[in-house]
Amino acid sequence: DEGKDIGLLVGEATYLSPRAARLRWLVGGFVSTGTTDAVTTLATLRPFQLQAYREVRRDDLDEAAVFGEAAYDLTPRLTAIVGARLYGFRYRTVSEVEQSDVIRPFDGTGRTTGLSPKLALAYRADDRFNLYAQITQGHRTGGFNTAGPVNQVFTGAVGQPAREYTPDTLWNYEVGAKARLWAGRVQARVALFMARWKDIQSDQFLPSGLAYAVNVGDAANKGIELEANWQATEHLVVRANALLADPEITRPSPSFNSRGDAGLPGVPAASANLNIQWRRPLWRDIEVVAGGNVAYVGSSRLTFDARRRYRMGDYVDGRISAALEAEHWSAMAFVDNPFDSEANTFSFGDPFRLPEALATTPLRPRTVGLTLRWRP
Repeated sequence: DEGKDIGLLVGEATYLSPRAARLRWLVGGFVSTGTTDAVTTLATLRPFQLQAYREVRRDDLDEAAVFGEAAYDLTPRLTAIVGARLYGFRYRTVSEVEQSDVIRPFDGTGRTTGLSPKLALAYRADDRFNLYAQITQGHRTGGFNTAGPVNQVFTGAVGQPAREYTPDTLWNYEVGAKARLWAGRVQARVALFMARWKDIQSDQFLPSGLAYAVNVGDAANKGIELEANWQATEHLVVRANALLADPEITRPSPSFNSRGDAGLPGVPAASANLNIQWRRPLWRDIEVVAGGNVAYVGSSRLTFDARRRYRMGDYVDGRISAALEAEHWSAMAFVDNPFDSEANTFSFGDPFRLPEALATTPLRPRTVGLTLRWRP
C-alpha cells in the first residue's frame, strides 16, 4: 500500500515584444516549490495480517529559472531563433524505514544547475512550403534511493541501487519540411530526427518489489516521421502518419545489466496509422458520419535489463464506425479490433513477480457495440 500527498506552488511571468517587428523576443521567469509526502507499507495477509515493512518519506523540490527567446527575420523568408533557459534545482529527501522494530533513517540534499539552449532556422519558400531545423535540450534532476529492507546496501553494483542517482540530459536534433498542396487540401510534414540521451534514469525493482531509480547508460534514437492530411472531397478526410526509428543503447552502464543491441524500452522501430472519415448532412441538423482506423504498433521491450526479454507490440489494431449525429444526440454502431488481433500490448503485471513471471496485457477481442448519447 502506498499513499501520497503532493503539494505544489508554481509561478511564472513572461513578457513578449510586439509581434509585427523584424526582431521578436520574450523573457520570463519561473519558480516552483513542491513537497511530496509518501507512506509505503508491505504487509502479510496470511496466516494473519502483519506489517512487515514501512517507509515514511518526504521529498522537497525547489526550482527557479529564467528564460528568453529571440526570433530575427534575416530575410523576408528566413528566420533565426535563439533561446535558452537557465535553471537551478534544490532537492531534499528525508526517509525513515522501519522493519522488525529496526529503523533506518536517511537525510540527503542535492543541487543541480544548468543551461538548456534552443537554436532553430525557419525558411518559408512560399505560401505552400516551409523548411525548418532545430536543436533543443532537456534536463531532468537527480534524486535519492531510500527504499529496501533495513539491511539493503546502496553500493550501485549490478542489481543494487546507488544511494544517489544523477541527472539525465536529452539533446534533440530535427530537420523537416511542411507543405500545403492543392489549394490547402493536402497538408504534409516530413521530419528527420536524432535524439541523444545521456545518463538515462530508469525505475527498477528490488526482489522485494520495492522500486529504485538507476542511471542505465546513454542512448540514441534516429529516424523519420511522415504525416499527411488529405481533404479528398467536401465530405471525405484521410489522415495518415508513420514513424521509422532506430533506438539503441550507445553506452551501457557498467553498474546495470543493459545491453547495446537491445533497443529502448517501449520504443518500437516502426509504427503507422491510417484514419478515414466521411461526413455528410442527412436531414435538418442530422449528419451521417462513417469512419475507419487501422494502426500498426511495432515490437519493443519492457525494460532496459538485458536478461529480461519481455516483448510487447507487433500488432495491428483498428476500428470501424457509423453514426448519426445531431445537436443534442448521437447514435453510433462500431466494431473494435475488426481483425480480432491477438497481441501483447504491455508486458508488465506487478513488481512483485517481475523477475520470474511474464505478464500479458492483450488487446480487447473483436467487439461490436452501439453507443447512444444525449446532450441536453
